[in-house]
Formats: sequence, structure tokens, C-alpha cells
Amino acid sequence: MVILASAPNKAAAHKFVNHVLDPEVGAAISNFTGYGSPNQAAFGAIENPIPLPTPEERRRLEYLEDLGPARVLWDKLWTEIKNG
Repeated sequence: MVILASAPNKAAAHKFVNHVLDPEVGAAISNFTGYGSPNQAAFGAIENPIPLPTPEERRRLEYLEDLGPARVLWDKLWTEIKNG
């Protein structure tokens, strides 16, 4: 989560982030969505925890790199492909 520098109510944003990071709330979110959680304090309360990738699994993963200015061209091309 991020709080933009231009956020109109930074205090409320900080309270929301702190709320979501509460272990019980984090576990409830994971239990509802079925997604894993990076919140280690919540792990004990997650009904079906999703394990994080092991170092071996991370070595086999494919990572996407920022395309920089080329992103605009790729986005345009992909939009044309999708729209046929």
C-alpha cells in the first residue's frame, strides 16, 4: 500500500493502512479472499495459509521489468490487438 503525497486525508490513510496491517484484520482478509498474506503476524490465524515461494521456486520465477518509455508503445499495440 502507498499513500500518495497528494492524498487529501493522509491521517485517514495512515489509519486505514494500520488497520489492514493488524494481524487479525490481515488474517480475515486472507481468509475471505483466499490470497496469501505478507503479514507474518497474521499467519497463525489464516485458515488455509498459502506458503511463500521457496528460494528454489523464486529462482525459477519469471520477473517482469519496467519497460520505461516503451510502455506507452506496448500499451498502444496491446490495445489495438485486443480491439481487433
